[in-house]
Amino acid sequence: MIDRRGIVRLATLVGGSAGLYSVALATVVSLQSQADAATIAGRQPVVDAIGAVEGSNDREGGDRQRGRDLEIDFVRHQRRL
Repeated sequence: MIDRRGIVRLATLVGGSAGLYSVALATVVSLQSQADAATIAGRQPVVDAIGAVEGSNDREGGDRQRGRDLEIDFVRHQRRL
């Protein structure tokens, strides 16, 4: 039969192991978070450039649509003549 002292030692060992594991896990999570933040910050100029190009393309698309609308109006006007 296991004596009371052995049970206390076993519980202390298990609790200490769990505590050390939680500290190690928190350290890994912190390091991963810092690495993710650095990666995001490094990619931000590219994201900004993509946004600028998308905005430019949207403006050009609007200009093309207005041009098509004017062309359609012109053709309709010519048909009436």
